[in-house]
Amino acid sequence: MELQTPTTLDDLQGILNYGNYTFKVEPFGDTDARQVIIGPGAYMQAPDDYDPERPVVGQLLFHNDIASAQGQEIDPDLDTLELLITLPFEVPEHKDRDLFQLMTIFNNLVPLGAFTINTQRRVYYRYKWQIFQRDVSGLALLEILSQAYFFVDRLGYKFESLATGKQSLAALMQEKIELLPATTT
Repeated sequence: MELQTPTTLDDLQGILNYGNYTFKVEPFGDTDARQVIIGPGAYMQAPDDYDPERPVVGQLLFHNDIASAQGQEIDPDLDTLELLITLPFEVPEHKDRDLFQLMTIFNNLVPLGAFTINTQRRVYYRYKWQIFQRDVSGLALLEILSQAYFFVDRLGYKFESLATGKQSLAALMQEKIELLPATTT
């Protein structure tokens, strides 16, 4: 079995260039590890209504890079490429129960990854890709990004609607979820 050349952040940048994504490489926190920041992209605040003033930002990072930078032992054959896409609004604590109920419903619709709330009280989408020998398929990564941003666009604003009180959980649960554009026959 021939071993693959490990995928580097430079390789990820080439993949993102090919997919026409806007991105930059930044340090991860106060470590020597680096991460790729994707975007910012305009936030869909309602169906087909984008707000360029409130960006959606994605992150791509290798877990082994972070663990190594923090002095932890790593397995060089196994790594995780993590995608995080953070939505541009905060969640009041008193909305957690309803938001987690809605997330449970929506996460059953999303084939890859899941929505949750981070420590900064923001809704985000997370996908962890377990990879062997750090071999990342460029086409697979572009498909994952495409699907992730699709679901962030189609479902993200509904979380904000609930978090801000514009809609109740009961009302959102009664709505028809349109994941595909309307077609005419």
